[in-house]
Amino acid sequence: SDNVLEFLRQSFKKEKWDIEHIDSQNNASLVEREDRLRWLRNVAFILEIESKQNERKATAKPLYEKCIDFIPKYEANLRGTGIDKQYTDFCKEVLEYFSAGDGAIKNKDSIGNLTLLDYKTNREYQDAPFPYKRHCIICEDKVGKRFMPIGTRNVFLKYYSNSNTESSFIDAMRWSKTDFDGYLREIHNTVDVIFN
Repeated sequence: SDNVLEFLRQSFKKEKWDIEHIDSQNNASLVEREDRLRWLRNVAFILEIESKQNERKATAKPLYEKCIDFIPKYEANLRGTGIDKQYTDFCKEVLEYFSAGDGAIKNKDSIGNLTLLDYKTNREYQDAPFPYKRHCIICEDKVGKRFMPIGTRNVFLKYYSNSNTESSFIDAMRWSKTDFDGYLREIHNTVDVIFN
């Protein structure tokens, strides 16, 4: 067990870390064409899953089809055809779809929406919607080649959400105010004891 602790200490020290927004700030703010295409593909990946097996499939399927139809148009880089406005409008539609509605987080820069993530993983999916980030974290965790802070892993697994009273625990595709509150409660439970 001492070897494991030393391994964790060394992994933490040698890694470059980012403070990551759990629920992205504003996906529509991406400017570079390649960043936008990456975002669209990430969205399509999650919408395809939801359109097949989720209780939201009735709304996910048309949005997925719209995304799949839009990607090649955006890839063609048709300047002057209103493609950038179409992208922005589609982003708003997607953000609304992935939002937690009334349970959405208002202040995305609050500590209950921030976690520690290694630089490489963060750069790979920057600004992706929560469910895609969750998918990446789980894949990385399974492979086990990157050190993942336990708190970060637990956030994306919704470990801090109350499974008895909060429906968000069941909805793995959204990061809501109840998830935020559960995470913030856990931060206080851990830190307040230290600082008394």
